Amino acid sequence: MQLMKTSTKPGFRAMFASLLVFWLLVSARLDFQHLAVGAAFSFLITLFWREFLMNIEQRKDVLPYKVLFSRKSLAYFLSLLFEIVKANVNIARIVLDPRLPISPVVITMHTSLSRDLTKVMYANSITLTPGTISMGLTGDKLVVHCLTQEGAESVHHWVMEDKLKAIERDLEID
Repeated sequence: MQLMKTSTKPGFRAMFASLLVFWLLVSARLDFQHLAVGAAFSFLITLFWREFLMNIEQRKDVLPYKVLFSRKSLAYFLSLLFEIVKANVNIARIVLDPRLPISPVVITMHTSLSRDLTKVMYANSITLTPGTISMGLTGDKLVVHCLTQEGAESVHHWVMEDKLKAIERDLEID
């Protein structure tokens, strides 16, 4: 009876349908066997994760939809995309320079972010940006490997932390 109630909820159906569509795109076949296997596994995965999916609005370690699709989040993702492109250009310059001007450095910095979710987003943003890798995150201390000294200096004053701080303020309102 409980299974029947869970499987009729809109979130359950949406996740099942999303997984099934993903399966069909990945398998690239539309015969009965692939459809049946995809449907079975999509159902089992959705069933396994139903507690997480159904209680997502009450969780503190995920971004609520209204924050995820807010102007501040959009500005963050667009800024991150811009920073990634900018870093790619800088890395291309370094690689194409015959002198190969690298000066690798490991820095330890402190973040002013208060939520674990935004700290992890910040560390992942650093890793997504070419030339920098987040090596560790403990509390408010972040260890970062940078390809150049200039890159290390720019990480200390990176605008992305301020954008995540603005997202944190939206999370505190909720």
